[in-house]
Amino acid sequence: MSNIKRETKRFIACGCSHGHFIDSGAARDFMSFKRDYKPSLTLHLGDFLDQTAFRAGACGTPDESSDISEDVIKGLHFVEAMEPDILFCGNHDDRAFRLAQSNKSVVAHAARTVVANIEDLAEKLDAELVPYTGTYDPRAWRMIGDIAFGHGFMYGMNACEAHVNLTGENTCFVHTHAVDVKTCRTLGGKTGYNIGCIADIDKLGQQYAGRRLKTSTWCNAWAYGEYGSNWCNLEIHRVRKPKPTIPKVKG
Repeated sequence: MSNIKRETKRFIACGCSHGHFIDSGAARDFMSFKRDYKPSLTLHLGDFLDQTAFRAGACGTPDESSDISEDVIKGLHFVEAMEPDILFCGNHDDRAFRLAQSNKSVVAHAARTVVANIEDLAEKLDAELVPYTGTYDPRAWRMIGDIAFGHGFMYGMNACEAHVNLTGENTCFVHTHAVDVKTCRTLGGKTGYNIGCIADIDKLGQQYAGRRLKTSTWCNAWAYGEYGSNWCNLEIHRVRKPKPTIPKVKG
């Protein structure tokens, strides 16, 4: 009896590189991994920009003076280098799309310029640009085999289960910056995959989340694997860094 063969393709996916907060070392490691792995499908799962100045509540704070140009240049430079086939928008990227409709002319103009830069690059790369629509909308996700890929919406210790419950599928997301894999309480035992980030954890943590306990779970990582028409095997590659040590008392 001849062996039964199935078509196999490779993919790689990362997310949460956060523009000017990108970890240059993690980005280099990702690019090197991609060159060696040679995937047929590449995904950026969103938050390729940080858009600190566009943050709700930034007005009147130091965030308002954050350099928009630097964020866009560094964020889109990484996107262009990794050449995604699918480019998801995350909640940070969506800030520009929302503020493009601002009733403040200067803000709207700046936001529309950022949106144009995003759309122009997606067109140049021939990448599908996936909008960050909402928890109600399946258009925020893309199925690869039997796993739904997207940026994600929920956070916290139960984020994997929350996303599986939302999509009803095995689900891969970024959003929380953590690495976690959990088989959830669903019929068929669907699995959630939280695949980390490419951002500089120290800088980004100091920016807005340094005193949250959950920040200690952040990790530089990405997903890779093989897939077919109705199946997908996913692995997570972590960037190993020296373990932080608590300083000893002198003397």
